[in-house]
Amino acid sequence: MAIREGYERGDLTDIRWINRRDNLADVITKAAANTSIEQLINTNELELQV
Repeated sequence: MAIREGYERGDLTDIRWINRRDNLADVITKAAANTSIEQLINTNELELQV
């Protein structure tokens, strides 16, 4: 609930959805392949669509 609490207190003002194919956290939480981590490893760059 830390994100919700931060938003309610006004600490967080700009929350955006990150597309699943760009979400690095999916690599450790989902079984499906995610190309964003492969891109990061190969190029040391990450492009996010928000």
